[in-house]
Amino acid sequence: MSPIPYTVIGGFLGSGKTTLLNHLLTVTRGERLAVLVNDFGRVDLAVDLIAEHDGDTITLTNGCICCAVDDDLVGALVRLAASERPPDRVVVEASGIADPGGVAQYGTRPGYRLDGVLTVVDAETIRARFDDRRLGPQVRRQLERADLLVLNKVDLVDAAVADDVRSWLRTEIPGVAIVSADHGRVDPTIVFGASSVVGATALGDPIAHDVEVREWIVTECLDAERLDRFLDSLPPDVLRVKGIVALCEPADTSAVVHVVGRRRRVTRTGGAASGPAHGRLVLLAVAGVLDGVDRPDWARPDDGSDDRPMA
Repeated sequence: MSPIPYTVIGGFLGSGKTTLLNHLLTVTRGERLAVLVNDFGRVDLAVDLIAEHDGDTITLTNGCICCAVDDDLVGALVRLAASERPPDRVVVEASGIADPGGVAQYGTRPGYRLDGVLTVVDAETIRARFDDRRLGPQVRRQLERADLLVLNKVDLVDAAVADDVRSWLRTEIPGVAIVSADHGRVDPTIVFGASSVVGATALGDPIAHDVEVREWIVTECLDAERLDRFLDSLPPDVLRVKGIVALCEPADTSAVVHVVGRRRRVTRTGGAASGPAHGRLVLLAVAGVLDGVDRPDWARPDDGSDDRPMA
């Protein structure tokens, strides 16, 4: 069985982590999530979403489960991996004072792979928390451990304030992608990658986000150095890159590409990329960022259009 993707959602008290989790549980389709939280009471699930409530586990109508854990995160992960029907992915909400990087280490256990660390940021209070003599070091640590920053509650501040906070974050925590959200409504494709959620944005109100997607078909085999050069050239506001590419050496092999913010994993596989092409890449980025990314000469748009001149 393939390792279960393991995602950590961190952020200081009141940043909106639980609201974001509830949103993900509400809109996710196509994958069975297991969400691990410390307290059920803070996850305000819609009544019609709950299929069964059994002790420390809530089973949802969409197949997802929500599990309460105390201090036994390891035990919960062992039970999930060994269950008759393991989840497709696990999401852990770190406590508001926890170091999400420490929680992320559990994603390296047998049966799991670390998919990414998201830190939720309260646009209203983050700078005051950061400057607080007692709280500041912990807040900084939560920000620095993130692969992606979710600037939440942007609906509660003026646009100019949100822009100022975003610029400040870029200065204090350079090289980390930032995506905006209100009421924790983040497009699940940002959290879990492209093609992992089916029809999510068709449910309820439109998801407010500033993200665009570009899909490329890979037209020739690549060597590792060529692929690395392309990934190194991407700006930090590219949130996700997922796909598979055929490798030139050794022949008839391929590599699965998985980038989450500044976390990168390129894994060699035993078989070549399927289909007539030599693979496919999907890029998700903050709106406008991909306009500055030249399509490499070894790729073409999935829809046949000419999205940008080739580099």
